[in-house]
Amino acid sequence: MGAPERSPVVRRVPGLSLDTAFSPDGALIATASSSGTTQVWKADTATKLAELQGPGGMIRSVSFSFDSSLLAAAGDHGTIHLWHMSGMQPAAQIPTGNEIRSLSFSSDGRTIASAQADGSVRIHGLFDGRLLAALTSTEKETWEVAFQPTGRFLASSGSSGIIRLWDVDSFQLARELEGHTDLVNSLDFSSDGKLLASAGKDRVIRLWDVATATLLREMHGHRSWVNRAVFSHDDAILASGSDGAEFKLWDVSTGAVLQSTDLALMISSLAFAPDDKICALAMGEELRLMPISLGLWKTDPAQLLKQAEEAAGVSFAGGELVPLTH
Repeated sequence: MGAPERSPVVRRVPGLSLDTAFSPDGALIATASSSGTTQVWKADTATKLAELQGPGGMIRSVSFSFDSSLLAAAGDHGTIHLWHMSGMQPAAQIPTGNEIRSLSFSSDGRTIASAQADGSVRIHGLFDGRLLAALTSTEKETWEVAFQPTGRFLASSGSSGIIRLWDVDSFQLARELEGHTDLVNSLDFSSDGKLLASAGKDRVIRLWDVATATLLREMHGHRSWVNRAVFSHDDAILASGSDGAEFKLWDVSTGAVLQSTDLALMISSLAFAPDDKICALAMGEELRLMPISLGLWKTDPAQLLKQAEEAAGVSFAGGELVPLTH
């Protein structure tokens, strides 16, 4: 018999849990709360280490710097709060003048981008808080920003459903990705920066080739608004969560659903641990740590073959292609 399944770990969050993030070194988890506070948890024990106070209003986004030394939090007040993780002390405050929907650190640790309620994307320097660029388009409200790990592009999306890729050197619009039919509030690059996953109100997850700006795949199956879709760190799995409390795991290479679980609470956000063994879910008034046990799908050749057959609608039995019947 195999090892027993681990049970999820649940921790209470004051107010609604609106966002969550793992530090890149795997030591910490942050949650954003509608109470106006940010919680920092010890990842291996789910022990709360700090309750960081904001200026008021909902905290909608949390993000760690790539070296795990800083945590950024922002929301309705329009100010980006930076905290040193070494002593849980304030590092800086960067006012932006608008409600903030999302934050993203650049991979070089020099800048931070924010998705603004006025439709713009603002890029500030971390060392001095100086506004480096205010990127504008026809977008009425920007909901998400994400820096490409390899550093060439900054992706943004919003109420129009158009995904924009901005050149991080010139701050000019490089290309637009069109396919969504409604608001897009989730963007995530694969770790190598080659793929971009997008999701939102139209309930469809889309996978894009960044280099060619082409749509590779659509993933259907959610019954309600998809709030978040993120890659595992090995880029093999995509996890998604919805307004309808659906938690799904997808095979990136085929788009097949590996696991689907209906939970009791709306999932606002989710994030993989660096070792991909845990997925943190911000849902209701909870932080829920879900064990991920999908090693078979990554390593077992028979299972991989079966998955490929189902995706292609054929069987390779006996060395010949045979159409599958249902």
